[in-house]
Amino acid sequence: MNKLTQILTIALLLTTQHVSAAFISFNPSGTSANVGDLISVDVVINDLQTPVANELSAFAFSVLFDASILAFDSVSYSSFLGDTDIFSGETFINTSSGISNVTLENTSFLSDLELDALQDPDFLLASITFSTLSVGTSNLTFENLDFADGLFFDITSSISTNNGLIEVTSANVPAPAFPILLLTGLLAFGLKNKS
Repeated sequence: MNKLTQILTIALLLTTQHVSAAFISFNPSGTSANVGDLISVDVVINDLQTPVANELSAFAFSVLFDASILAFDSVSYSSFLGDTDIFSGETFINTSSGISNVTLENTSFLSDLELDALQDPDFLLASITFSTLSVGTSNLTFENLDFADGLFFDITSSISTNNGLIEVTSANVPAPAFPILLLTGLLAFGLKNKS
């Protein structure tokens, strides 16, 4: 190796860093509920920092689920991209759902400096609530990602995903309390003996 090649190789090694990608995930990543329950999962972003980005100004993604086990109920967006009240003028949010998916969109009208003041490297994007329909396990899978940093540059390729799941078990049928059964039996027995 000549001297120039050695210098270039060393320079390349010194400037090459392992870049940890930001990722979105469900919290909790796995959870369980009974048939007929409402269950909420948070969608969070982690490790949003240089060299990926310092702020998030917009996101859109879909969550796929098993429609025989779950049904989309509602979503609540966090205020880390700005106030979500329609009259605040700070964000535009949109939610659309199909039989087995829900799509969340949030675009901030705040500056990168305002977003930087609101956001840490880890924060909540939204909370999604599902109703449970039947016994089984439904994966929660991210699809159709679209993310932009505080200057509206596309950072989608720098975002990875950790999918989740919800396990639905049979409905709880409370057993009658023993003292109530005993009292009912004694009353019935007492009334029978009086007649």
